[in-house]
Amino acid sequence: MNSLRGISKKINALLLMVMAGLALSLVLSWNYYQTRKLTGCEKNTYAAELLAYDLPAEAVNMLEHSISLQPLSEKSLKMRRTLADIYMNELNQYEKALSELVFIRTFSGSADDEVEEDIRYCLNRLGRVYDVDRRMMIDEGVNPVKNEVASHTLVRIGNKEAISVDEFRARLQSMGINEESLDRQRLTAILQALAREKLLHRAADREKISREPDFIDKVREFEENLKLKTYLEKFVFKDMQISEAQIKAFMKNNEEQFKTPARVKYSCYAFATAAVAEEYLRQKELAGPYATEELDYEIVAQNKELPVEQLPAEIRSLNFSVADSIEFFGPVKIEDRYLVYQIHSYKPSQKMPEAQVMEYARKALTEKKQQELLNKKINELAKKEEMKINDEIVEEVFFKTATDSQDLKD
Repeated sequence: MNSLRGISKKINALLLMVMAGLALSLVLSWNYYQTRKLTGCEKNTYAAELLAYDLPAEAVNMLEHSISLQPLSEKSLKMRRTLADIYMNELNQYEKALSELVFIRTFSGSADDEVEEDIRYCLNRLGRVYDVDRRMMIDEGVNPVKNEVASHTLVRIGNKEAISVDEFRARLQSMGINEESLDRQRLTAILQALAREKLLHRAADREKISREPDFIDKVREFEENLKLKTYLEKFVFKDMQISEAQIKAFMKNNEEQFKTPARVKYSCYAFATAAVAEEYLRQKELAGPYATEELDYEIVAQNKELPVEQLPAEIRSLNFSVADSIEFFGPVKIEDRYLVYQIHSYKPSQKMPEAQVMEYARKALTEKKQQELLNKKINELAKKEEMKINDEIVEEVFFKTATDSQDLKD
């Protein structure tokens, strides 16, 4: 009996211990689930969920905490890239985005090209285009705040020389301007123009215009044209000379080209009958200002000036050297109307100034000589390199096809 009672007590004690253990485990489990922190993986997942539900600010908090645990790990650098994109594209917080991008560029050697474009974008949005120069100065051990530009600097950007005295003088020389002839106002205007040009050049460099395909194509086209021009000047046109005798001969053979044609200014009036036209002329002969009768007529031309060879046929053969003193001619019947012409003035033919004629002759002879030399050189090159245009292919591709198409339409 005593043994049974002892066994019962032991069982009760074991049951109490089991119950106490269960109670303790429940308390500990409750405390764990109430106080445990999210793991990094869980925070990333949570951040992704927050972004999916369009809660970027809350996602940023999760990512920032995950990054703080391992700031220099490869995974954290990738999270910083995501964080920078959220700041830029979702929250418009460009200073914070710039901070993350600079961190990535500083501590990830392979990410420079990847983030450089976004860094420049942030700087432009913040209006801080000088910041890159400041960073380079700091890397070089130069204080970007202290003014240490050279004494011969006319224009500076931040703490960096933009336009020196020598550069400004070189620009004046290229413009053919003597600096001693400049007054203060004109000098300031030229300097301001050069400074504006410098700003535009820097802006173009920041936007990497020189790397754009269209720009590269234009540069290549310019280079090709310049290469061709230099070749022609050096190897084709180098021995070309136009003598004074050639110029005088050209002027003599083409002297009619160097005369301005005679010109006439006239007016023309149309009348319904010859009697009305005659009355109009009679009143003009009797001192028109005192005539009281008003006549009906149509103004065909008013103070019109033309070369003699372009005048209406009915007055083209007049002697205009005396015509402007006679003034009125007509009436002339044209179809069913009677025309009266009034000659206002006559300008006889004049010869162009000799200096202008010589310049024109020299230019015309030069162009003709250049064309002759160019044709000669091209023929030599074509013969040397055995160039031949395949007329059969040209005919087949561009003309035969068109003819066949036309036949089908017919």
